[in-house]
Amino acid sequence: MTSKIHYHQPSTLKEACALLQRLGPEAAVLNGGTDLVVRLNQGIYKKHFVNIKFIPGLDEIREEQGGIAVGAVAKLAAVAGHPLITSCCPVLAAAVREIGTPQVRNLGTLSGNLCNASPVADSAPALLVLGAVLRLIGPEGEREVPLAQFHTGPGLTVLGEGELLREIFIPTPPTGFRAAFAKLGPRKAADIAVVNAAVGFRVQAGRIAGAVVCLGAVAPTLIRSSHAEQALNNRALAEADPGLIGGLAVDDARPISDLRGSRQYRRDMAGVLVERALRSLKEG
Repeated sequence: MTSKIHYHQPSTLKEACALLQRLGPEAAVLNGGTDLVVRLNQGIYKKHFVNIKFIPGLDEIREEQGGIAVGAVAKLAAVAGHPLITSCCPVLAAAVREIGTPQVRNLGTLSGNLCNASPVADSAPALLVLGAVLRLIGPEGEREVPLAQFHTGPGLTVLGEGELLREIFIPTPPTGFRAAFAKLGPRKAADIAVVNAAVGFRVQAGRIAGAVVCLGAVAPTLIRSSHAEQALNNRALAEADPGLIGGLAVDDARPISDLRGSRQYRRDMAGVLVERALRSLKEG
């Protein structure tokens, strides 16, 4: 570990972006810090920490026209238990409750879970089926990026020099919307996903529309299963076969083999999780 780490505590977003731009790749953003501590223990570190925890307003979870905004330093535990989230986006609350331990959720943030850019992030599939949009701010101003376009590879995002994720906007789900999250890990709790998945769609006159089937930990970034989505859309909910849809999702999975699971095991389990999620939606 380096013998000297420089700590910075900006008081505004403008100041934080200027610091990140000036310090470049030697700077790391500190908001929750749970992943940062893991990297430090592994000897992976940056020379500068830019702490955004104390910038006013970044911990807010608020309702606004068309949806809900979750600030960059809103804690995972606050997200999972917030009445706006549990009533409007229960699939997100369910996914966030699967992240780490209570201690991790009390420190970690939703934005950190996304900016870490891990293919196994549990919040990401749920946010994708909800159509989340990420609001970024940098030296050149603000811009919005759909979550589906945010990650470019493991540990990689579209964040430019000096840019921060300011907040996450979750559109209000349409009438008749249903969504479910499923995860597979070696342990029952506090484990990293071998595979995770989320399924979401709206039901209109008994038929499925706008289906999104999202798979995590089976590719370098989150992916959608176009085969499963096509089979779901325009089909009567009562006639949707979870086993068939899960089998179609397997065709879109392209995982690797590692210590946590073989390529074939991950492919098979992606289908199982989609099947489980769809069964829960049919039963609910």
